[in-house]
Amino acid sequence: MNKEIKLGKIPLITKTDYKGIITFTNSEFQKISGYSAEECLGKNHNILRHPDMPKIIFKKLWNTIKDNKEFYFILKSKTKNGNFYWAASKITITLDHSNFPSEFTATRYPIAKSVKKELSELYLKLLNIEKDGMDSEVYLNTYLEGKGLSFEEYMYKLSSIKDSFFSKFKS
Repeated sequence: MNKEIKLGKIPLITKTDYKGIITFTNSEFQKISGYSAEECLGKNHNILRHPDMPKIIFKKLWNTIKDNKEFYFILKSKTKNGNFYWAASKITITLDHSNFPSEFTATRYPIAKSVKKELSELYLKLLNIEKDGMDSEVYLNTYLEGKGLSFEEYMYKLSSIKDSFFSKFKS
């Protein structure tokens, strides 16, 4: 199939436990992804991982949220039937009584076409580096240094909805 699904104004929301097992999906997520709640609950969130997404992005994600820090990024996800969608995503953390992360909430919104093009090129380069068995993190860090931006700053800059989404969550 491999057809792009456009996101609407209602955010896609999923929640997982500390290990990435899905514990909640909202109805908009179900509509866009094609998965019912029953099909998702108890499954690893990586069922949505599109093969065009480089591993380094998820390494950055897990390293950040396991340190109890929110994470902002733009990703391409796959749907149940093989289609895909692009989204700006904010991952928030819920801490238990011991200040240990117990739940992660992903809230996803649409992004501009120009952002998809730029990130498709970058992500393809990172994927090719990973396929060659090399360290894509070195390339990503060098790429970001050339722009004078951190990863999060780059995501903010790219996001066409930063004023309505990303910036209100900046600390």
